[in-house]
Amino acid sequence: MNIRTSILSALVALALATAVNAEESKLPGTSLRPPTPGSEFFPSELADKGVHGEVWLLADVDARGKLSALEVQKSSGSPELDALAQRYAQATGVYVRGDAQPTRMRIQVRFTRDGLWTLASKSCRDFNVDLQYARSIRPDAKAADIPAYKLAVGNGIIIKPGADPVATLDSMSRLRDSGAQVEAACAKDPDAKFLEVFRRITSGS
Repeated sequence: MNIRTSILSALVALALATAVNAEESKLPGTSLRPPTPGSEFFPSELADKGVHGEVWLLADVDARGKLSALEVQKSSGSPELDALAQRYAQATGVYVRGDAQPTRMRIQVRFTRDGLWTLASKSCRDFNVDLQYARSIRPDAKAADIPAYKLAVGNGIIIKPGADPVATLDSMSRLRDSGAQVEAACAKDPDAKFLEVFRRITSGS
């Protein structure tokens, strides 16, 4: 096989893969409730190491919400999380209406040890662990990509009726852009409370 034939074969394969991905993106989608940290579907030994991520699955869904032919459409970057996502989705199934017909569906499974109920008690040390894990999967990961940081941004934005959407977006952008400063402060004082550091820096005090 000469170079020209090899290139042509690669381009054809890429075009076919792109077409398949485009069709899959049109499928109906749903998100499952995140597995509880410490459960069989998100073991403590993973959660405590800051392991987190998002998995998109493809599955055939019957009229009762039971799944079959499960496969990973978009990986979390962790083979362990990908496998757990498939087990979790298989065990829980999805909600379907009474008149639902069997279909192919995209299913999102998010793994995180953080929620609004844990944000106030989260330490910078835990945040540092989360960030370290994220960069082991994706070296260019930023502090603003971490689930706890996203929660803090959302918690810091209060959208009031009639609020200027541009001003709201500007405020959200400013909070996200403070990630490097929050990261540096948490690295310097790992025993500090993450949310207190976040608020101090983003408020400019």
